[in-house]
Amino acid sequence: MRRLFLLLTLFVVGCGSAEKIEDYSLSSASFADFVDEPWWTYQLPADAQLNRRHVLYKYFVVAKQKKLPTNLFRDLIRANSGVKLSQGDWPSYQPGGAFSGGTIRHPAIAEQPASWKRIDWASFYNELFHAWWQDVFMKSGTYSSERSQLLTSERSKFYRQAHPRNPRLAQEEAYSETINTLMFYTSPQYNPETSEQDRFYALNFFVYNKNRTVSPVSHSDRPGFTSAAEQTFPAEWEWKIVFKMIFGSEAP
Repeated sequence: MRRLFLLLTLFVVGCGSAEKIEDYSLSSASFADFVDEPWWTYQLPADAQLNRRHVLYKYFVVAKQKKLPTNLFRDLIRANSGVKLSQGDWPSYQPGGAFSGGTIRHPAIAEQPASWKRIDWASFYNELFHAWWQDVFMKSGTYSSERSQLLTSERSKFYRQAHPRNPRLAQEEAYSETINTLMFYTSPQYNPETSEQDRFYALNFFVYNKNRTVSPVSHSDRPGFTSAAEQTFPAEWEWKIVFKMIFGSEAP
């Protein structure tokens, strides 16, 4: 499996050979299969001060144990977000009001997070991002610089092709779908005996690459979204800003 990952990575970063590269299945390998310690932030000394009674705390704890990026959880808990969790047939997020958190619905809520599969974590992070966007990103002074860079008239004009009436929603969806995609690569499995060469190529696998590490707005089947939503991707500079906010570290 390591050889397969290495060959595909060489192809992705533009330094591959003429060897035939087989299909790479997201369900069979992840970044953590090749490294014992991720470069992104998943724990901080101040985590001991977080409110253990918050609805997201137990998910935060398991995410840390599995070495997943934890900024979304940390920010929402610190902000005392009123986000609610509910079991649902399909992952979704219902926004809350001006003074209340929204509701994350997810099929795996009925199960203990320690037993969640990769697809559960990826889709949960997708909806968690929406809660974070509403309750933290749009309100906190911590992200005022990022807001000034991302929420511009130029970006609205760009995302209007995906959702003419609500380009900001299209922009948010582009980011949340990208987080969903990236979470497949950060799933909780790792190999402590990875070679330094494989570590290098695994790191370089996290480069901006459409339909692999960055996703389009999508949702062309939903009211308000156009067919162009399937080909409307965040720019690389946007992706890097969002990546750093979520992972707590610079993108490769």
